[in-house]
Parts: sequence; structure tokens; C-alpha cells
Amino acid sequence: TNDDFFLVLDVPDNIGHYYRYWIFKRFGFKLAPPAYGCHITILDGRQPVQKEFLENWKKYDGKIVEIEYTPEVYQVWKFWCLPIKSAFLQQIRTELGFPNKDLHLTIRRMQ
Repeated sequence: TNDDFFLVLDVPDNIGHYYRYWIFKRFGFKLAPPAYGCHITILDGRQPVQKEFLENWKKYDGKIVEIEYTPEVYQVWKFWCLPIKSAFLQQIRTELGFPNKDLHLTIRRMQ
């Protein structure tokens, strides 16, 4: 299933609350929390981690990670996001056999 290799970084939800307030003030949209709470998707689970990289699965489970984000809220499909930068999260993708890609912090979804 997609959940087998779904990998997210949990982010304190107070960030989501803050931006939900401002999105409502600016656009009038009431937003619900995302299913997984405020998070950054590292792997979306659509492709499994190949056997040669499985030794790195959960290598950093529970680690506290610093990220850099900008307050440039944008919408992707039904989700509201903030662009992020994190060399460490890109390193995790590499260690699991995936190329670098633009990452975002999911803060809310449309109701």
C-alpha cells in the first residue's frame, strides 16, 4: 500500500494554526487540518524503497530536525503549503534511493 513507504516529518501544529488564521483573514477560506497534521512529506509512498536501501528505513526515526521555510503560502490541489529547504531531508531521500525534489510544509487542506 502507499502507507508502507509513506514518510513524513511531523511539524508542530501551531505553525498551521497561525497560517490558517491569516489565510482566512486574506482569502476567507476555512481550512481543516491535513489528515497527518502539519507535516512535510519526504516520501509519498507511491514508489517503494528498493531492497538495497531498506537498511536506511527508519534510520532517523524520532530525530529532531531543523528546517527553513518562507511565509510564501501557496495552494497545491486541496492543500495549503509553505516552501521549505532542508539539506537533511534531501539527504534522507538520497539515502533511500530517491532524487532530490522541492519539498513543502503542508499546513491545511480545503474543507
